[in-house]
Amino acid sequence: MAQEQVNEQSFESLLAAQASTAWNTAEVQSNWMPPDGIYSVAFIGERHWNKPAADGKPSVFFWAPKFRIISPGSDLNDKDFSPLFRSDVMGRFKTALAIMAGGSLSADLTIVDAHRLFMAGLGAVLSVQISRTPGKGKNAGQTYTNCEFVELIQAAPTPNPAPAA
Repeated sequence: MAQEQVNEQSFESLLAAQASTAWNTAEVQSNWMPPDGIYSVAFIGERHWNKPAADGKPSVFFWAPKFRIISPGSDLNDKDFSPLFRSDVMGRFKTALAIMAGGSLSADLTIVDAHRLFMAGLGAVLSVQISRTPGKGKNAGQTYTNCEFVELIQAAPTPNPAPAA
């Protein structure tokens, strides 16, 4: 891909014209994850996106729940973190959803239904386990942080139905 050299003023003009909306709507992100251990967390937000198919590889879908640690009296209380689930490692996402659903999933659950179940989990309180594992083979030297759902402590609140007219 060719790179175009531009002067500072031209760069700033292009930046203002083409990236202002993305800048204004972006959230500050952090890759911070708590130390290894089991934590009670509130599911307070989420992001989801996909990486389109390219070079003969299928699309990959991502889900990143935003969790807030509930640990009064601890330095970690109210700290937020976001683990990542990917469609190319679907078993981890499916396991997490089964725990959010109270232990099992319907055999006919589709991926779209699973996404809706994930979204409906906002507000739930969960127990999660953080652990780190070393990469193997070509990924040797890297450390991966895992977030496993352990149990559903409190289900997400259900919306109140609208009063009858």
